[in-house]
Amino acid sequence: MKTRAFLLVFSFFFTGGVMGQAVDTAAVVREVDSLLKTALHLRKTRDFQNALKTGLIAQELTKRYLGQENERFAKCITSIALSYKGMSRFIDSEPLLIQSIDIRKKMLGVKHADYIASLDRLGYLYEDMGRLEAAESLFLESLSARQEEPGVQSTAYATSLINLADLYVLMGRYEEVERLYKTAINIRAKVLGKENADYAMGINNLATFYQNTLRFLEAEQLHLECRKIREKLMGRDNPEYCGTLINLGATYDEMGRHELAEQLLLEAKQSFEKIPNYIYHPYYINCLNNLGVLYTNTKKYREAELLLIENKNIREKIFGKNSQYYTVILLNLGTLYFRMKRYESAKMFFLEEKNIEEKLLGKMHPDYAMTINNLASVYTAIGEYELVENLRIESKFIWETTVGKQNNQYVSITNQLTGLYWKMSQDERADLFSYESQENALKILTKSVRYLTKNELAENNKIFSGYFENFYSFVGYRNNQSKKLNQSCYTSTLFQKGFLLMADLGTNTLIRADTATIFLSDLLKSY
Repeated sequence: MKTRAFLLVFSFFFTGGVMGQAVDTAAVVREVDSLLKTALHLRKTRDFQNALKTGLIAQELTKRYLGQENERFAKCITSIALSYKGMSRFIDSEPLLIQSIDIRKKMLGVKHADYIASLDRLGYLYEDMGRLEAAESLFLESLSARQEEPGVQSTAYATSLINLADLYVLMGRYEEVERLYKTAINIRAKVLGKENADYAMGINNLATFYQNTLRFLEAEQLHLECRKIREKLMGRDNPEYCGTLINLGATYDEMGRHELAEQLLLEAKQSFEKIPNYIYHPYYINCLNNLGVLYTNTKKYREAELLLIENKNIREKIFGKNSQYYTVILLNLGTLYFRMKRYESAKMFFLEEKNIEEKLLGKMHPDYAMTINNLASVYTAIGEYELVENLRIESKFIWETTVGKQNNQYVSITNQLTGLYWKMSQDERADLFSYESQENALKILTKSVRYLTKNELAENNKIFSGYFENFYSFVGYRNNQSKKLNQSCYTSTLFQKGFLLMADLGTNTLIRADTATIFLSDLLKSY
């Protein structure tokens, strides 16, 4: 039947009778545009296989009757590339996106909006592939072009700012993120107004950043504002509104307000169940996942296991196993079983996750680094220390290369290496990693002085207190055998006292009340 329908389409292309050779170009264009519209709809419903087939038909028609050096052919290969991306076939997607950029550069020029949008698409792909520096280069080119035309007060320019901010979150360049988000949000508020879906999306992204950097009160306020806007614009049974409930629930889970988090996630789940084909919606899938994580955090392990296994089956059916959407659930199941001390099950899921990520993303990706570090924790728990060292070292190298040193995950890895070499009685190697872990922890805390509230500062310090306790224990164990460690211990003790005092003074407001406050503030900022 599909073949017959396809042949009927061709009957409109020829205008010279049975033996005629003239092609009705307008009919070809209409048919290609219709196919591309269908492919877009299929991608939105996450039917990437049929979207790919439809895009390939459109590409063949365009190539045969219109040629390859035109905007419509660029649209066709972009459609195919986005279908591959949705299927996590990144290697297949990349050359097509590059080809579309080359065509648009030649046909439209580097200032055209479609050319600039093509840069963004390739940047998004490189984000998913963990090629963060390549993504940054593309986003900066896009930003520069939009700064010139349509200008710095345009929504297109705001989109470029948000793209960079999202990327810098992944890269751990937090000091640049807030400014970019806020500038973009202010532009959208001015141009579009605050009761607008794009404005709501901007504050949602900023709220997520605040959540990831432990600024929970600010995250909560923005999520609440986003919820109010989306409820008014879209209603409570809209997926975007439900997505806000999911994000707000995740924030409350991080804050330890588990009952409220559960209430919001269950509300989102019930709302989704009123939407046709809800089980296939990515937000619903994330809702089940987040409920499973919540129950893991609250030690409701049986409920967590049921939800996460259900979620795994759904993801496998919709996305297949060779997908990042699938590896997320492997991570959470592995974490659940690790918490339950079911180490063989945890090991099985982490190994499966590792193998898929290595194939999809390559080894030089932060997600892969986190997976092998989790696997190392399992091997530590079951006493297979000979496997732990190589995994920790590899994870450290990947994280340092792709994201950098001044982030919580890198500090955690170096702290774990300290503990490993301590157990292995390799004291000099333990010294090196202990010192590095401590120095980076202090630098992260120093940066946090610039933007956290006093309650959040204290909470952030509490998170790092485990690292500090391990460090002090190790210094005591070394018994003055390392002058460098002793100096670092002294500096750290002074720092923490000053840090907590500044939190009590409300550093975030930087009230220049007296010379003592000024001195402490300046000392911390210049550390």
